[in-house]
Amino acid sequence: MRSIDLDTSSNSVELHIFLDRSSVEMFMNQGEQVITSRIYPSETSLGVKLFAENGSVELEELSIWSLEDIWK
Repeated sequence: MRSIDLDTSSNSVELHIFLDRSSVEMFMNQGEQVITSRIYPSETSLGVKLFAENGSVELEELSIWSLEDIWK
């Protein structure tokens, strides 16, 4: 698991997550902070979790788009 420190003085964070079969990229506040990581999920792994340590988080808006498989 990775973590970063964000400036939360505005009480809002814009988060874009790009997830595929073997990688995840997260862009916070239009690239102010970026995390890129390889992932190795099992075939039964489903979903994404959003959480805050030592605090709370409220999701104001969520949009999801599916991409076509380039290997088909």
